[in-house]
Amino acid sequence: MHCNQSRRRVRTLPDSLTRLRVRLGDWYRWHVTWRTIPRAWLVREIALHDWGGCQLFIHDINNDGKPEFLWLQSTGIFKSRLYSQDNSVNSKLLSAHGQGLFCLTATDQSGTILWQVGQPYVGSDPYLSHAPEKMVCCYDVDGDGRTEVLALNGEDALLILDGCTGSIKNSAHLPADNFAVVACGKSGPGSGDVVVLVGVMADAYPPHNYANPWLFLDSTLHVIHHGEYLGAGHHVAIFDANGDGCDEFLIGYQLVDSHGKVVWTVDQWKGKPINPIEQHVDHVEICWIGDRWFAALAGSDKQYWIDSTGRTLWAHKLPHPQFCVVGHSESGLRIFVINQRESMHCFDMSGNEVWRGLLPENWPMGRPSGTFEPRPIHCGVPASILRTGDRILGDLIVYKEGGWPYAVNFYGQPILTFPFTERARKPNFHWPFGRINDVGLAFEAETCDLDGDSRDEIVIYDRQYAWLYRLNERYDDFL
Repeated sequence: MHCNQSRRRVRTLPDSLTRLRVRLGDWYRWHVTWRTIPRAWLVREIALHDWGGCQLFIHDINNDGKPEFLWLQSTGIFKSRLYSQDNSVNSKLLSAHGQGLFCLTATDQSGTILWQVGQPYVGSDPYLSHAPEKMVCCYDVDGDGRTEVLALNGEDALLILDGCTGSIKNSAHLPADNFAVVACGKSGPGSGDVVVLVGVMADAYPPHNYANPWLFLDSTLHVIHHGEYLGAGHHVAIFDANGDGCDEFLIGYQLVDSHGKVVWTVDQWKGKPINPIEQHVDHVEICWIGDRWFAALAGSDKQYWIDSTGRTLWAHKLPHPQFCVVGHSESGLRIFVINQRESMHCFDMSGNEVWRGLLPENWPMGRPSGTFEPRPIHCGVPASILRTGDRILGDLIVYKEGGWPYAVNFYGQPILTFPFTERARKPNFHWPFGRINDVGLAFEAETCDLDGDSRDEIVIYDRQYAWLYRLNERYDDFL
């Protein structure tokens, strides 16, 4: 049986009208969801010109009692030839844009340049950058009472810069180009007893395992130890673990002294084989309770809570714990765990789960074009603690993998938003190959007490602009 059906012409909207309808929909959904949440005060907007960084570091570098801003332009771990020797999209983009990039610009809090090392990026397309968040460190290395800035450049060198002028005081060539962590600690009681730690945070050259090796250098940048550590990953905690006046280093699942010797290994990994890619420590947070310290380890497949002897007090197998923060909620200390693959979690100190869920996206100006992945942002440091200084409110968590950053409590409830300007609109640059933050299509955020009032301020930024916020003094607005 033959059936004739009339064909109706489907009317399509022009692309411009389609984009307008989508943007109006985003605008409407954003206002319905977010406009009733309390807002911080926008103090100032700062134009970053051609030196705007993929990573901001905040520290008092000239010893004037006020923190300054350090804006880093770098390809991060992609500076290594490990990532530019194949035919991948990333490799081709690196070859065309940003290979060997290094520029570090110091400014005051208003954006006035104090000094600059290297040349700002020049290019029509964004440069590719991943995991640059540990490539700069501020410390008094030579014991003269003045702060130095240590930085890993775009190749294989470690630089020590004068914090006041940016002039190079010392430098050293490292044995490979994939070192991406620099940190400092005390190696003795004297002012010049300093150890400089340089490490690999991701892919390694043979014969080393993932996130290895780690170099211990003295204050003159001579290597005093070369070590490989179990479960090493993207972060190291540095603190005086035993009260002897010297710092120890929690690298992966091992506590290490200032000479590179292993003090202990977390009990669950003693004498056991490990998959260094799937079971490394992505992040570690040290928490002091009285005169005792504990550590939360986001261990790739488990979240750990250990004591100062390396004994595991509890551990939970999770989809992929990549980051954790420890803070004060209204009900006591809490551990908030963030991962990309599935739900996020919050635990109390006994390991009881008090919340599980996914934090929502927040795109007040609309999602960037060409963003197809369900959760397209993957930051090395996806959240930070916001110290409110208020006994009742406690700490908040500034979350930055959902678009425009916002703050939640330890039950995952959005509790503070940040006003945005037209400058927060992202350009029409299509990047369908993965993490949009790698090309600057997302936003970063840092928290720090910038004015010495014991309350944190918040700096949200991308590669073109920065926005400085202060908490509303009326804390009852948040409750």
